[in-house]
Amino acid sequence: MTIRGWRVAIQASRRAESGARAGPDGRQDPSAKNKPRRSCVAIALLSLVLAGAGCRDEGNSPVASAELVNMPADQVIYNLNHFMTADGIRKAHLRADTAYFHEDSATMRMRTVHMTVHDEQGREQAVVTAEGGWLDSRSELMMAWGNVVVVAQDQGKRIETQELHFDPRGDRIWSTVPTVLRESGRTIRGSGFESDGQLRNVRVTDARSEGVMRF
Repeated sequence: MTIRGWRVAIQASRRAESGARAGPDGRQDPSAKNKPRRSCVAIALLSLVLAGAGCRDEGNSPVASAELVNMPADQVIYNLNHFMTADGIRKAHLRADTAYFHEDSATMRMRTVHMTVHDEQGREQAVVTAEGGWLDSRSELMMAWGNVVVVAQDQGKRIETQELHFDPRGDRIWSTVPTVLRESGRTIRGSGFESDGQLRNVRVTDARSEGVMRF
């Protein structure tokens, strides 16, 4: 389910709610003003379920744990797919098993995150995996957390940290918590790192090198 699909479902539910509150003469029903918006949420949830059912294999459907189900949110999306862009250029493909969001907010929380970062020509540059994450759909700012691993296979780089920030429009990837960079037979540890969006130039903060460089 894409973010655009979620917004369409929300808009449909609001139109349905507005129609349900109008009386026979088209005027607002005063008795409905203070009623809970449960019908709105129910319709939106039904729209998301029907949309998702048509685009995923039932045998591979994610199963939400009790913790995830009880997380406060207006809506839940399974199998989130979102393309992150900057100036019309696709920068990354973000996927998550489960996403939680509020109707009046541009942000959402995600569980089991997988993101593929692309270069200017659309080629795969790196893969990011994490236990969870956060996304602002307006600014495209994303934060991943929990056993975060970044692998740039062609460059021979692997970055391990517990928190990662990605700004596709600013062309930046960084972390402000302890980080391990493994590259070319050596291990570099530091208090964080900063890099361009394609991980071509990685700078580790307070770097301490281990191992021997291979030539």
